[in-house]
Amino acid sequence: MDRRAQYRAELRRFDPARWPDFLREHSGLPGPRANIALAEAVADEGDPASFDRLISTDDEYLVFCGVLGLGQVLAAAADARTRAAVEARLRDHATDARWRVRE
Repeated sequence: MDRRAQYRAELRRFDPARWPDFLREHSGLPGPRANIALAEAVADEGDPASFDRLISTDDEYLVFCGVLGLGQVLAAAADARTRAAVEARLRDHATDARWRVRE
């Protein structure tokens, strides 16, 4: 089982409201590299409401995870209205002052 799959299994054990503490603990920050595998697992396991909760924080890594999750929402969106709304939000985040969020 790869790291992303391991993190997915761990995230499923928690209510998404408890994810922020887990994410902060395993973010890899402060340090030179954020935990991308964990962020990808969040995008896999989360839903729009959990992504919104992460984005609403001031924590750079949590916002990064939420924005990555929005990309998953966009990829899965079936209707044009949803796609347009999510694309607009992603464009807003592309100009975020925090480089990890922009990336």
